[in-house]
Amino acid sequence: MNWLPADTTPDAAEQLHRLLLVRSSEARIRMACDMFESARALVIASFPREVAQDPVRRAIAVLTRMYGHDVDGTFLTKVIDDLRRRLGGSDHRQVL
Repeated sequence: MNWLPADTTPDAAEQLHRLLLVRSSEARIRMACDMFESARALVIASFPREVAQDPVRRAIAVLTRMYGHDVDGTFLTKVIDDLRRRLGGSDHRQVL
């Protein structure tokens, strides 16, 4: 088991893994989506009101907060520029 949580004993992690495996694929996907949406909501709640209420700035800020350390900076800039083109003209430098 390669995903052993740092704050869980090996026995508890193994039990959790077994419990997850008995769920249907649909249930596991639904759980993952629900957890992602919860994390996204927490991230958005941490933004200043003017960022949270602007769809472009919010999308860019969520992207940056959730993936900014895991994605190459050049690629991230291209994605941000694409978001600005598709969603509107907000300046992404305001939220980075």
